[in-house]
Amino acid sequence: MKERLLTLFAALGTLLFVVVLMLPAAPREEKPVSLPTSVDRGDHGLAVAHDWLKRLHVPVLPLRERYDTLVENLDLPETGNLLVISVPQRMAIRHLEGEQLREWVRRGNHVLLLAAFADWPEWVGKTRGRFYFYQPFSALELRFSDETADPSKNRTGPASPPVTDDAPAGDEEDVGDEGAAAALRQLQATLDPEGNAPPVEVTLEPRNRRHPLMRDIRAVAVERVPGHTEWVKFRGRGGPRSGLVLMRESESGAPALWQYRYGEGSILISRHVSVFNNARLGRADNARLLLNLVNYTTRGRGYVIFDDTHQGLASLYDPDAFWSDPRLYRTLGFLFALWVIYIIGHSNRMLVRRRRNAMLRLASHVEAVGGFLARRLTRAAAARRLLHHFFNQLRRRLGLPQNGQPVWEFIERQAKVEPGDAAQLRRFHERAVANKRINLIKLNNLMYRLREAMS
Repeated sequence: MKERLLTLFAALGTLLFVVVLMLPAAPREEKPVSLPTSVDRGDHGLAVAHDWLKRLHVPVLPLRERYDTLVENLDLPETGNLLVISVPQRMAIRHLEGEQLREWVRRGNHVLLLAAFADWPEWVGKTRGRFYFYQPFSALELRFSDETADPSKNRTGPASPPVTDDAPAGDEEDVGDEGAAAALRQLQATLDPEGNAPPVEVTLEPRNRRHPLMRDIRAVAVERVPGHTEWVKFRGRGGPRSGLVLMRESESGAPALWQYRYGEGSILISRHVSVFNNARLGRADNARLLLNLVNYTTRGRGYVIFDDTHQGLASLYDPDAFWSDPRLYRTLGFLFALWVIYIIGHSNRMLVRRRRNAMLRLASHVEAVGGFLARRLTRAAAARRLLHHFFNQLRRRLGLPQNGQPVWEFIERQAKVEPGDAAQLRRFHERAVANKRINLIKLNNLMYRLREAMS
C-alpha cells in the first residue's frame, strides 16, 4: 500500500509539471496595443474604416489567409479589387505568395501600402517579435535605391523606412543599406528614452488636383515624427521606378502618396501608416480620400480587402481559441484518469521487477536443441532429409528396403500426378544432391501435393 501511495503522489507531481509547461503564461496586466487590423477598435485599428465601408454597401473582406488565396478565391471578381496592407508586417511573406500577389495585381487589381515611412506607430514600438518592412515592396518588385533625397531639392521618392527588416538573405541585397541606415539613425535620434516618438500634427495637400483621387480633397490630417524629412528612391529591375506623386506634406514638401502602374493594376503607397486608422479617419478629408481610393480602384464592382493575416490575425492557427476549447481539457482529464488507473492499478510500476528462475522442462530442452540445429543446418541438407523420408514412405508401400532411394518410375506411373510436379521433384532432388540452395517451403508444398495425389 505504501508503494501505491508513492506512485500516486509521483503521478500527481508529474501532472503538475506537465500543466506548468503546457499552459500559456498569464498575460501581463498592461494596456493592449492597438494593431492595424479590420477588427481592432483602438486608435491604430482599421475597424472604423471597415465598418464604414460596409455601411456604404462596399464589399469588404478581412483577409485571414495568405496572398495566394486571392487568386484562388472564386467569390472575388477577377479584377477591380483593392488590397490594403499595413507596413511593417508581423508575418513574413513567402516566396510563392509573393508571386501570386504580383500576378493578382498584374491582371487588374490594386494594392494600397500604408507604410510607416514618416510616423512611428505605437504598435511597432511596443509589440514583441520580428517585423518585416521591405518584404511587401520586394514582393511587388519595388526596390530601395542607395540614392537619398531631400524635399528642399524638390525630388520625388518615398521616405526611408524607420525600422529594419528581418527578410531572408535573398532580399537584403536589393535594399539600399546606406540610405536606409542614415534615415533610421535620424529617426531614432528623435525618440525619447522609452522608444516613443512624440508625434507632430501635419497636413497633406494635393499635388495633382486633376487626378480622380484628389477630387474634393483640400487637406488630409496625419502625424509625423519630428525632424524626419529624408527618404530614398525606388528602383525596379531595370533602373529607377517612376511614379506619380499625388500628395505632399504642406510644410516640408515631402511626397506622401504615390501611384505606380503595375500591369493592368496599380500600386499606391502612403508615407503615413495611420492615415486611415480609427483616430484619423474622421479628421479633415481623410474619409473622403479613402472613398476616392475605393471608387477609383474598385469601380463599384470589386472588394476592399484588409490584410489581417500578416498582422498576426490569421485563421491558420488561433492559440486563444485552442486554449479556450473545453474539449481540450476534457480530453486531458480523461487521459490523466486513464493514466492514474494504469499506474496504481493491478501491477505496481514503482517496484523493481524481480526475475524468476524459469522451471526447466523437457520441451524447453528440445526447443533449444532444435533451434541450435536449425541455425547450423544448411538448406540442402534439410532438403535431402525431407526427400529421404518422402521416398521411404513410398518404398514402404511397395515393400522395398528403407534406404531413401528415389522411386521415379512409381511416381511417374501415377495417373493423378501432374508431369510438371514429378519433373519439379527431380530438379529439387538434383539440387539437394549437388548441395545447392533450395526453397524448402516450395519443396514441402510439392511433396504434400504428391502425397495427396498418390493416396
